[in-house]
Amino acid sequence: MSFQWDKAYFFLEENGYSNYDIKSITGTKGDFDLGRRDVLILFKYHNHLVKYQIFEVYDHADLKFSFSLWGGVNKTVAIGFMMGKSSLNELHYSGDINQFNDTVYIKYYEITPDNDLLDAGCDTDKYFQGTIKTCFLGFTNLKQVYLEKPYNKQE
Repeated sequence: MSFQWDKAYFFLEENGYSNYDIKSITGTKGDFDLGRRDVLILFKYHNHLVKYQIFEVYDHADLKFSFSLWGGVNKTVAIGFMMGKSSLNELHYSGDINQFNDTVYIKYYEITPDNDLLDAGCDTDKYFQGTIKTCFLGFTNLKQVYLEKPYNKQE
């Protein structure tokens, strides 16, 4: 990054975040005017907003629960907001894994410069319109994400 930051947040608007929700989580007041399928990335330094960007979701069936940052007509970068329940074991989740459905959803990312290593990989798909290269980013440890509340089996 070409600017100083000490905390970054990644929000998927599909999870229903309002300006009030974002302020409650980040302490940052603003009118982010997120559309139904937008993503907000927000950077702070010493509790002050230094940069934010809103990105449009790339509409692709395989990325339904991910957001994508358009890098051009034929390139995308997607950040995952879901994982399989079995991944919780691999990430040393300390809670009761059985409280989750088979798919575990991530509410938002909270990353610091000391904890900013993300998992990355790329794939190329051919479509009628041409070829799209998609690079995927995902968290590497549970300290980078806040999980959706586990469901209550009695409900």
